[in-house]
Amino acid sequence: IEQKQKVLIHDIKHYMGHIGRCAAKGEDNEIIRILKDLQVEFLENEKMVICSHSLMNSILLDWQERIHKQGIMTDIFVEAGFNIDFMRAIDIIAMFGNLLDNASEAVCQCEGGKIEAQFFMQNAGAFSVIHIKNDYRGEIRQRKGELLTTKKEEGYHGIGLKNTREIVESYRGYMQNSYSDHVYETTIMIPVNK
Repeated sequence: IEQKQKVLIHDIKHYMGHIGRCAAKGEDNEIIRILKDLQVEFLENEKMVICSHSLMNSILLDWQERIHKQGIMTDIFVEAGFNIDFMRAIDIIAMFGNLLDNASEAVCQCEGGKIEAQFFMQNAGAFSVIHIKNDYRGEIRQRKGELLTTKKEEGYHGIGLKNTREIVESYRGYMQNSYSDHVYETTIMIPVNK
């Protein structure tokens, strides 16, 4: 899919040249046909690829689709070369699932709320960094330095963040949560095992 996107972008000069020739001849219908085909190609590829890691791509696409249906704005950036290949699939699913669901649930309480998710490498590829920033409403509760759930039915709530921290620490990583002015941020740094 990523290769298909590269080819499409590479060949854009040929498409534009053909469109220019059609415009010179007044062939409007041909221009419209080509533009429709290009739009479909770009939209299909754009929907399918956020990053090259297939599991992470699947998680992000599913999450983005669900959150957009709720009318919440997202800004996702995955740096080329972002590396989590050394992590077990179940850890990736649990970590990203917990982080993204927590951000989604918090933003749902805010009018016009937004989530920013950035995934990039630091220190010449030595660390994988995950940074998620979201709006929230209400107060943050803590006990002995641990964040507490603000959900009405506590039951299994509050486990996700603790589990995420344990996953990060199992890879000798570091997780920091901070909040101010109704913006909550989670930053994770995990050393890359090569």
